[in-house]
Amino acid sequence: MIGNQTSTPWDKYSYAACVATLLVTAAVIVGWQFDMPALKGLVPGLTAMNPATAVCFMLCAISLGLIANRASTGWRRGVSAGCVVVIGVVGAGRLLAYFYGVDFGLDRLLFTEKLDFEAVPNRMAPNTAFAFLCLAIALLTMDGRTERVSRVFATASVVVGMLTLVAYAYRDTSGMAVGSYLPMALHTALLFVVLGVGVFAARPDRGLMALVTSPTIGGRLCRRLLGAAVAVPFGIGWLRLLGQNAGLYDTRFGTSLFTVFTMLCLGLVICYTAKALDAMDLRRTQAERELQDAHDKLEVRVRERTAELERARNEILERLALAGEYRDDETGEHTKRVGESSRQIALELGMDPHFADILGRAALLHDIGKIGVSDLILLKPGKLTEEEYTAMKRHTQIGSEILSGSESRILQTAEEIALTHHERWNGSGYLGLKGEEIPLSGRIVAVADVFDALTSARSYKSAWTVEEALDLLRKESGHSFDPDVVEAFLQSVQRGAVRTEKAA
Repeated sequence: MIGNQTSTPWDKYSYAACVATLLVTAAVIVGWQFDMPALKGLVPGLTAMNPATAVCFMLCAISLGLIANRASTGWRRGVSAGCVVVIGVVGAGRLLAYFYGVDFGLDRLLFTEKLDFEAVPNRMAPNTAFAFLCLAIALLTMDGRTERVSRVFATASVVVGMLTLVAYAYRDTSGMAVGSYLPMALHTALLFVVLGVGVFAARPDRGLMALVTSPTIGGRLCRRLLGAAVAVPFGIGWLRLLGQNAGLYDTRFGTSLFTVFTMLCLGLVICYTAKALDAMDLRRTQAERELQDAHDKLEVRVRERTAELERARNEILERLALAGEYRDDETGEHTKRVGESSRQIALELGMDPHFADILGRAALLHDIGKIGVSDLILLKPGKLTEEEYTAMKRHTQIGSEILSGSESRILQTAEEIALTHHERWNGSGYLGLKGEEIPLSGRIVAVADVFDALTSARSYKSAWTVEEALDLLRKESGHSFDPDVVEAFLQSVQRGAVRTEKAA
């Protein structure tokens, strides 16, 4: 009957309310069957619950239990709706009997002789019938666009039950009954409150229940103050009546006492709650401060570690480049100058500074492929033979193969440079690429590499002057080299961004 179990305490409350209602009403039926006043009226001498009322409560419990799980579909919702219809018909029928005299005898279908044998014939009270009608509407409209309607009528059934419970607690006979009719039974009032709250608890994430059940500060405040709002006036009102009935004071003074002590108790509850919330806020602020401190320290450590990794990466690139040039340039200055010149050219061309830095670091590895070239060729003082020149040209492909397959943007750019830095604008380079077929990185490094090679002494040649090298670049602009790149290089030299003098 109850269906699938749910995970929240509030969902479980709905099922517990259903089980409690079934147990109480089953005891009532047993009490009528075997004439046991304690089971019929909860307390001997109080009004007994009508058998039809007990059956209606059973139907309410079944209906709520079937739809408490919002995933319930098919026959569960059908059976629930059938139970609700029966409850609504009984409630509406009794109200018609009280207000219009149309009595269908729906509350006398069970144990008729025993009901009529009572000193005061036991009938379903008008407030009971009204509360059942409200509860039926609340159960019928729990889901969909009518959720607000459900909450309104569930509240109405709770209010009816609470009025009667308070009347019993205060021994106010006028509050237990409507007019001269039979009073609502004590356990009837209690079950209206239990099932009404059960309707709210079945959907704890909707309406005001979403706030009441929230784990936030607002939810905690709501739960604490709601409890006080119910318990404080009830308790002080009960004490006030107790003193008044004992003759300690009259009604007016009793009312004054009730007002003052209610204000005092609620004020204390509010202050206590505010103090607790203030402590929570201080703990939250402290936790946020500690979290921020930890975050700041972590950021510092991350920056330090990142800088350390950056330095290590740059050093690895430089040492790898030095390994490639070691036999030809023992200091590795050639690769450093080519890298810096390439970075300056990229900046002069208006490229992104981040990419210019990547290009400058990648350019360090432009001749890494020379590792695979024989010393006899690499260090030969005279002109290379055609066969030797072909072997020398292989260093671009060797370098590309060494650097290929990396996910690093620097090494990807270095692979591109290693393969294409000997391409020429007019297509006379190693691979025959020309113009913009050559990647921009290769065109930039080609200019930087040629300039530095011309102005550096080698085993097979002496160093050119800076002006001689610049004149060659101007002459070959648009032929061997990209004219835009040459112009950017010349501008960099003019403003002193490119180092042209060699270390002694």
